[in-house]
Amino acid sequence: MSVPTAPVPAPVPQPAPTPKPQVKAPAQVAPTPAVPAPVTPAPAAPASPADAPAASDSPLTPLEARFLQGLLDGTPATQLLGPGDPFVSVVADSINEKFFDLVGDAVIDFDNDEPYLIEDYLDDIREVLNP
Repeated sequence: MSVPTAPVPAPVPQPAPTPKPQVKAPAQVAPTPAVPAPVTPAPAAPASPADAPAASDSPLTPLEARFLQGLLDGTPATQLLGPGDPFVSVVADSINEKFFDLVGDAVIDFDNDEPYLIEDYLDDIREVLNP
C-alpha cells in the first residue's frame, strides 16, 4: 500500500535581481581659490586704424586727414579711398561734423557727387591738418 503524499506546490518564479547602479568615484578637481584675482580690462583699441585720431591733438582720423589733404592737392575723391574704406559721402559727412564743431560750418560740399572744399575754410583745414 502506498502512503498518500501531499501535493507539492509548483515553484513560484522569483523576479530577477535588479543590478545595482555603478557608482563612479568623483574626478579629481583642482581646488578653486576663495577670491578670484581681479581682472584688469585691456584698453579699448579703435575699431580700425581709420577710426584712430590722426595725431594726438587732431580730431581727424588718418583716413579723414588723408582725404582732406588729397582734396587740397586736387586729387579726385575716387582715388583717395580704397576698397575697404567707407563711401566718399560718409567720410565727407564725418569730416563736416568735426569741422562744424570747430568752425561752425561744413567745409566739404558736393557738385554732381564730386566733393570739393569750401574756399572760405581752406586756412582752417590746413591748420587742422598741420597743427
